[in-house]
Amino acid sequence: MKFKNIDDREIQFEFIKIIQYEINDSSEIEEEVPVEVAVIPLKDAINMYRKKEYKSAWECLKQNAELNDPFTKYWKKTRLWPESISKRLQMIIIFSDTQCKYAVSLLGGLCKETDVAAKDKFYDKIIRYFELAANNPKYRNLDAMYYLEIFM
Repeated sequence: MKFKNIDDREIQFEFIKIIQYEINDSSEIEEEVPVEVAVIPLKDAINMYRKKEYKSAWECLKQNAELNDPFTKYWKKTRLWPESISKRLQMIIIFSDTQCKYAVSLLGGLCKETDVAAKDKFYDKIIRYFELAANNPKYRNLDAMYYLEIFM
């Protein structure tokens, strides 16, 4: 290359040395390639559960739940539990969730009811079940607490 100014030539050679150094230096660094783990479909996890392969199903559900699949989270919460959670606590949580869901299902009847006395009876029943779910000393249902805030 021909340069009109000698300083330009020196700068260019310095630049070339820096680039060559970086190229040689970066070739020595080996980047770790992340290992891709195949995610087992939820359908297979359900089949594993039905075959009573609970540990395999649990691992599969954990993977799918990390992908924020709401159906997987439901299955994980209602069907499979880690061994550290006792059956009694499982039943308390499921019972509390069921009370809340029952109260929510009654809301449709409240809207359809035209008689004031019957509506008040529905309302009292709904509030009772939300209170049961929200005030459970071992598992306070957050959804029930939210609905109580709305209705009270």
